[in-house]
Amino acid sequence: MPEPHFYASSSPTFTKAKIPFSWPSIPNPIPRRYRRRLRSKFRSAQSPASSIAAIQTSFDPSDTIRALRSHRWSYYDGQYLILMILCIFSLSISQAPGPLIKTGAASLLMLALLMPVTRQFFLPVLPIFTWLLFFFNARYVAKFILLFCKNLGSQLLLANDRQICHRKSQGQRLQR
Repeated sequence: MPEPHFYASSSPTFTKAKIPFSWPSIPNPIPRRYRRRLRSKFRSAQSPASSIAAIQTSFDPSDTIRALRSHRWSYYDGQYLILMILCIFSLSISQAPGPLIKTGAASLLMLALLMPVTRQFFLPVLPIFTWLLFFFNARYVAKFILLFCKNLGSQLLLANDRQICHRKSQGQRLQR
């Protein structure tokens, strides 16, 4: 019985195994020009060795403000606006910690995002923190919606009663 081979070829040198990732029978839905652009963006990324050298060690918040001023904004930066809205909503409906603890946690996060040393960790982790905050406050969402609908319903009833009273008073004035 022949011994199984674990190499891509029969030679003892290690070479890249050629694995067919695309089948000719299944067409790729992404056009070739977009695939080419995407491939070039992946290949032009920084190497891990150069990214280690790019770690910021400054504690000065003015460096962050300077970086924000020179930043070229794009549509992808809108995710931080959505994350901020979701965080504010989650903190406003949570009932577990008091308002001072929630304010302190939000202030510490903003301080961590202002310092370049901590920003390079907290900015990429922000979606995860937002998801955790929203996940742990999801039990309050139903209560919030019920309370909101109840208040909205009572406001609509009051507005409807005011319109009815206003119409009655106008009708009495017209009859005189």
